[in-house]
Amino acid sequence: MRARIAPPFFPLSMAVATVSTELSPIFRLTVIGWPAWTMAGESASFAERTSPRSRLRVAICPTASSTRAIGCVVGFAATWLEPGRVELTSPGELIVGRLDGRHDERLARACDVLAAAFPTRVTDNITGALWGKMLVNSVTVLGALGGMLLGELTACDPELLADVVAEGVDVATAAGVRLEDVFGLVPADVVATRAPGWRATLARALELVGRHFARVKSVTWRDLELGRRTEIAAVTGEIVRRGAAHGVATPLNGTAYGMLREIEAGRRRIERSNLDALRQDLSASALRPSGR
Repeated sequence: MRARIAPPFFPLSMAVATVSTELSPIFRLTVIGWPAWTMAGESASFAERTSPRSRLRVAICPTASSTRAIGCVVGFAATWLEPGRVELTSPGELIVGRLDGRHDERLARACDVLAAAFPTRVTDNITGALWGKMLVNSVTVLGALGGMLLGELTACDPELLADVVAEGVDVATAAGVRLEDVFGLVPADVVATRAPGWRATLARALELVGRHFARVKSVTWRDLELGRRTEIAAVTGEIVRRGAAHGVATPLNGTAYGMLREIEAGRRRIERSNLDALRQDLSASALRPSGR
């Protein structure tokens, strides 16, 4: 099938394969993204079925491990409107890199091809960049709790969101990830060490991000509206699981994950009172000690 990305930023038409068996060997670059819950099977299938003539492959997922795959972080926001139509709601860039940090000709060529359509740069720390996107997603996914766009969400209670993000920073730090500046604005060690004023600083950054990406609608919210299986297990759920593995407490992400699972199962409604409940959970857990 053909897909078209809608204005306002730039038009782009592309061929879209709905399953890996439809991939053609004629493309110079194959860009493939799967729902997180299909990754284990589809990535292996993709590696087996694509022709060697498709020399470049970009995997838009955090779990790709192939030596030929290139990790990619998508920095712009988009909303699916209908089959074949996607609206870009805010600008941004693609960040590509090898999971082992090495640079090679294949990576440079992939960057050049993608740069013809999107602002694209190479990083030697794609794991850190992927975690940075995970921290962003740990906030945007909360829009599915309250039925709110990102601008509305960050204006509602940026300090609550700062605490949600801080849990993710703690987990990444414990896992030995070299985090880049959170939201591109706040040094990760300021959050990880709970330096004086960290919460207010992160809250201000969230407000700035919210104004810039005000129209961003959570993919999880859209999935819930469409009755599709969500990827919350690979976002908030992943932070909770990795936190448990490293002995890091993630009570806010844990509560949010439980609520989202209830919404997905039809046992909870999407409404702003869910964020009130999350705020109450923060207060009950006394997660805001003096001086932090």
